[in-house]
Amino acid sequence: MIILQCSKQRVPYAEEGGTGVIRKGLDMAQTLRASAHGFTFGDRVAALWTSVKAAHARRKVYRQTYAELAGLSDKELADLGLHRSGIRRIALEHAYGL
Repeated sequence: MIILQCSKQRVPYAEEGGTGVIRKGLDMAQTLRASAHGFTFGDRVAALWTSVKAAHARRKVYRQTYAELAGLSDKELADLGLHRSGIRRIALEHAYGL
């Protein structure tokens, strides 16, 4: 249970089914509806998993870009207007948008 401060009165607040429900008997002018931090534990785990997958995908793009450019000869890189010392920067820009 979460206690919210509203109109200088402490209002008990309970969550049921993932949505906020104010207990019966309190005037709406004296209450405040809000969810507990906006996210459930499952939402946080799902967001973490999504960010891990996105980071893995970006890292894969970086590795692939780096490997492809590193596999080119100095002449091929020069034809593209690149130097071997710039491969890391180009791969980072491509994968992460830096």
